[in-house]
Amino acid sequence: MKQIFTLGILLLLLSACGQEKDETTERDSEFYQLVSAYEEEPGRTAAESIARYLLEDKSIIIEDENKVKEGMRLLATAYLREAFRQVFIEYLLQRRPEEIPDALLFVASVHEDELADPRVATFFYLNFVEEFPDHPKWDSIASKLPEDFTTTEELIAETVRGVFQEDGTPLSRVRANDFMLLAELYAISKPESPRAPDYLFHAAEVAKAFELHERSIYNSRWLVERFPEHEMAANALFFKAFTMDESGVNQSRALELYGDFLERYPDHPFAESAEVLKERGSHSEEQLLRMLRGGE
Repeated sequence: MKQIFTLGILLLLLSACGQEKDETTERDSEFYQLVSAYEEEPGRTAAESIARYLLEDKSIIIEDENKVKEGMRLLATAYLREAFRQVFIEYLLQRRPEEIPDALLFVASVHEDELADPRVATFFYLNFVEEFPDHPKWDSIASKLPEDFTTTEELIAETVRGVFQEDGTPLSRVRANDFMLLAELYAISKPESPRAPDYLFHAAEVAKAFELHERSIYNSRWLVERFPEHEMAANALFFKAFTMDESGVNQSRALELYGDFLERYPDHPFAESAEVLKERGSHSEEQLLRMLRGGE
């Protein structure tokens, strides 16, 4: 009887393994069918299908690095810059700390080769040189930088100038995109820096100002999840809820987040506003943004 029971367990395990293998094979087949479709007829629609495939299941980004790298190069070749950005940000965020240096260099190479964007590639290289002085590739990467190169913080400060007019109204979407990208890359490559969460929060504000609501929500969530103890985490959670609420992206979720904020930070200066908004009252957007910046 015991032998029959053991045999039954083995059969179940084999069946489960076989099913998992079939599912993996089917998933791989789907990806390579999408790649083949793009190679046969390169175009935006085929490339967008590859982006959706990579972004809809984070396990792919975590478990199958080679597939993700191939997908990123195709997205860059197709010049789907936003889809490419979303994939490579997730790719970098899902890497283990010891994998970050080589991952940064890979994404830098795509910016340099496929996108012909040496400025962003240089920012990657600058982060690498500042953060990983003991890496075996340090000398070769440092040689790529101009002799008068600046620091990452100075480059971000230079980029953010020109995003807004003097009265605070949005001025340049190009400069805004540049700043947000540099802020995100800084937070990935320098997670221990006290400036990382500050840059993320500012990036969320900039995205909101330019009505890039999904990106604003993403960066706010990133700050709350990766830097929960930072003083800006409370502001980011409130800002995330408010952005969802005001933009109509997901108002029911916004109400849940107001409740979450009140539970976590009952004594925070924004607690009263969160309570009002949760009960479906409202401040003006201008008032709330001033409050978030400490203006009142």
